[in-house]
Amino acid sequence: MSLSGSWLIDIATTLALFLSAVNYYYFIAFSYWKRKNVPQLRPYIPFLETYKVASGKVSFKHGLENSYKMFRDHGFGGSYSFSKPILLLCDPELVKQILTKDFGSFHDHGFPNDPENDPLSGNLFNVSGERWKKLRAKLSPTFTSGRIKGMFPLIHECVEELQECVRDESKKNSGSVEMLNLLMRYCADVIGTCAFGIKCNCLKNPDAEFHHMGREFLTTSFKSTLQFLVLTILPPMKKYVTTRRLFPKTTSFFTELMRTTVKYRRENKVVRPDFVQLMMQIADEETDKKFFNEDIMTAQAFLFFIAGLDSIATTVGHALHEMALNTDIQRDVHAEITNILAESDGKITYEAIKKMDLVSRVLDETMRKRSPNAFIMRQQTAATYQIPGTDVVLEKGTSVLIPVQAMQIDEKYFPNPEKFDPNRFTEEAESQRHPFTYLPFGEGPRFCIAARFAKFELRLCFVELVRRFEFDLAPETDLTLKPDNKNFTNSPISGFWLKVTERC
Repeated sequence: MSLSGSWLIDIATTLALFLSAVNYYYFIAFSYWKRKNVPQLRPYIPFLETYKVASGKVSFKHGLENSYKMFRDHGFGGSYSFSKPILLLCDPELVKQILTKDFGSFHDHGFPNDPENDPLSGNLFNVSGERWKKLRAKLSPTFTSGRIKGMFPLIHECVEELQECVRDESKKNSGSVEMLNLLMRYCADVIGTCAFGIKCNCLKNPDAEFHHMGREFLTTSFKSTLQFLVLTILPPMKKYVTTRRLFPKTTSFFTELMRTTVKYRRENKVVRPDFVQLMMQIADEETDKKFFNEDIMTAQAFLFFIAGLDSIATTVGHALHEMALNTDIQRDVHAEITNILAESDGKITYEAIKKMDLVSRVLDETMRKRSPNAFIMRQQTAATYQIPGTDVVLEKGTSVLIPVQAMQIDEKYFPNPEKFDPNRFTEEAESQRHPFTYLPFGEGPRFCIAARFAKFELRLCFVELVRRFEFDLAPETDLTLKPDNKNFTNSPISGFWLKVTERC
């Protein structure tokens, strides 16, 4: 036999041994849940499924809904991310157990964070353990009713500019307006003024850098999604795959923005009722400067931006779309707004917004049908955990996923789930179903810290738009509102096209 022939045989043998080893590894890994007598999804070659999600060929939310249907009757089931086991919870009582009663065993989200090397990762959502507990306690006063009421004029100024833009766009396009882009720019303005203390003029200037930086971060790519998945499976890689490396322009922009804002305020003794002001106060009082410095301040404001940009805009957009489809409900909403504001001579106030029961139920029903939060992740921090009522024992580090959106469109809890019905959220209706079947802001100690702020921002924007304009279907309206598979939110790929008529 020739030397080259021998060399080829060696290569083929080595390759065969390698593939056999890989196959054996995944055979063992993919039998993890089976060995625990837990029903599991059929495992595929992990890179194939990851590729489908990362490339946008498969919707992550759609996959969750299918998995939920498979495991609903059992209460939970197993899945895999690469070879890492993930437990899907489908029973609201188990969800309650994990998020509240046994929170001490599942108090982390399980996302990588490295505040020293990757400043933006040091936000409240990512951090864990005692650091999370201390940071949460420091930041909680930001979102009291009194603080939000103090920010009311800042938010309302942005709403008034949004109304002007809607009016202008309606005149330009014979009544047809694409609302998603305007709502995204409105949210950017609100977050700019409340979280970063600046007037970024995204509504007046569609090309404003502040808005584009957020869109860059939220628009996923194959590369960024794949890197994120790698990080969730191989946390030690966090030193090499950082937000700074994935989004260098975004990181530099927001870091410099916070630095210059804080410097200007300190030098000019500027005091403003916003998030920056509270964080500056925390920084002044905190003796451990590594725990709370300008990088950590930037991370919290950036989280505020990312969490509130797409979710608020998409929820208001969906609510307006439902008003166009359900004109009788829109008529009743407008009547409620008009009647309550008549008590304050037409002046909109924080107290008036809080009185609007139907408005609140309409937005709750909107978030039920299309939750801004498709799923909740928790990571087991206890050494072992036995699932109540079973002999299944989980090991430390196990990821638990709660498919929020899938549960909220389950006919078992919400009959005829595709129907838009605000009466699902009357006190009587809510008392008749398990409270953990509706979780748009999460639940338990890690309940969204800004939920009160988000709800108020939603209500104020929605109220002022329905108060001033009537919304109907436009020729360009996409009734399916097909979501963008490259986005983890419910943002429709075609936007929200509506016919807008100014009320007399």
